[in-house]
Amino acid sequence: MTDKNLKNDTNLTTNHQSDEATADKALFISEWKVDAGEKLYFPTQGREGEIVIDWGDGSSDTINSGDDEYISHKYSEDGIYTIKVDGTITKWSCNLGITEECDEECDEEYDEECDEEYDEDPRINAHKLIKILSYGKTSFGPYTFKDACNLVGLPENESPRFFENSMEGVFYGASGFNQSIHHWDTSKITNMNKMFLGAKSFNKPLNDWNTSNVTNMSSMFYGTKSFNQPLNDWNTSNVTNMSYMFWEAKSFDQPLNDWNTSNVTNMSYMFFGAEAFNQPLDKWNTSNVTNMSEMFNGAEAFNQPLDKWNTSNVTDMSRMFSGAERFNQPLDKWNTSNVTDMSCMFSYAVCFNQPLNDWDTSNVTNMSYMFR
Repeated sequence: MTDKNLKNDTNLTTNHQSDEATADKALFISEWKVDAGEKLYFPTQGREGEIVIDWGDGSSDTINSGDDEYISHKYSEDGIYTIKVDGTITKWSCNLGITEECDEECDEEYDEECDEEYDEDPRINAHKLIKILSYGKTSFGPYTFKDACNLVGLPENESPRFFENSMEGVFYGASGFNQSIHHWDTSKITNMNKMFLGAKSFNKPLNDWNTSNVTNMSSMFYGTKSFNQPLNDWNTSNVTNMSYMFWEAKSFDQPLNDWNTSNVTNMSYMFFGAEAFNQPLDKWNTSNVTNMSEMFNGAEAFNQPLDKWNTSNVTDMSRMFSGAERFNQPLDKWNTSNVTDMSCMFSYAVCFNQPLNDWDTSNVTNMSYMFR
């Protein structure tokens, strides 16, 4: 079930018109593509009181007891069905407690595998989701749209609510999603970990977001191959974890020098494989960072001054510039007195040729392949 098939399938029937569906903002309204004879497992995590689900095929269910994570419904015909929920759900998520992640890209092979092996597994539903038309009284839980590779639309003028102020994994693996969400209210959000991980089509502005309360941005743009939007206006003063943040964000090359990084402790793998990135970072406050391992590993274009960084608390610099082919900047002023691991630090950094003679390496226990 691919994006291509979804767009070209002329036999699909739309059971309710989108304009009619969006009219009632009190309802949680979504569109799903379901094949004939197929069950849809609709998430109900965090249901509060009675909810009524209109399945879009003339039938409905009322739930007023139990604490099941989902309710199933079988459709008799192929179609795109508009499902309406009247009631409150506080932790709605496609994830449904998945413990083993399907890491394949959401391409034709992946869809066929999911359909063939997991179609009756209630955990695998996300590829059937096409649109959210209205949020209603629903709040979203972690990994809201995980692996929703056919998701193409969200309400344009509504801001969703998130359980416990966490946006963790919201678009994890939502490989086709590329809609503007700049209007979202993020002022209370504390966690953006893995938010766009694997969202390989996403490339929309986010610079207006209020990130003043966010503490975790780890893996936020991990594998976002298309993303290249300004983020320099973000307030990152409370962020402590930026590890893996732009891992293999292959197109990203935007200024970040105005970020407040004074509370960040972990920058490991931050620009790993970010092969286009080459922006100044010399104004960053790195005084609390302890881990810089593999920070610029494979950042092929990066060649900016870093000699003003405070590295006095860093203990791990392993593979920090490994494969950073163009990097050749002075680092002799760095305080390396607490570093224990410098293994492969400059391996395959073929242009690097700077003095390091003033470094304090008294605590280093591993220098293996440092200049390999």
